[in-house]
Amino acid sequence: METLPQSARIAQVLGFTSSGFLSGTILSISVFAMPTLTQSPTSLLLQQWRFLFLRGAARAPVLAVLSCLTSAYAAYARYSSAASGSVKVGGGDGDRSWLYPAATAVLTAGIIPFTFLFMAETNARLTELGRSVHGGEAKVSRAQVLDLVQHWTLLNGIRSCWPLVGCVVGIYGLLSS
Repeated sequence: METLPQSARIAQVLGFTSSGFLSGTILSISVFAMPTLTQSPTSLLLQQWRFLFLRGAARAPVLAVLSCLTSAYAAYARYSSAASGSVKVGGGDGDRSWLYPAATAVLTAGIIPFTFLFMAETNARLTELGRSVHGGEAKVSRAQVLDLVQHWTLLNGIRSCWPLVGCVVGIYGLLSS
């Protein structure tokens, strides 16, 4: 018989749902927005990339924090219930159902080190090139900008996999308990 607080199940669902939404938001920029933006003149492309970058930098962390906090709470509640013996999920003693929401939190938070380790240089270079736009004209070659934007688009698509895997793990954990 399970006596896990309803709030823990709600938190777990909110955690993997916000993780999935975050993944979709990040991926949609790479799949839909960037291929369209690359059709723009170079100076406009740099301005539009910067706009998307700043919007993502302002909004994505909110979803990541929401997913991490709610998933961490769900993991804590499951761990506490299992440790006290009030929850017998997935085999009683040694219940590890808390690992699924914990993994959701960690995987979703994985976008942060990934961004700093693999994307920071490209972000900085594109930002600097965007600052070189004066009077609507870019003082840089289109080929250089396109190479950087395509590289950024690939890295951004890869980055979207972290919260996606977190979402899948969270769903699996809820369904298997």
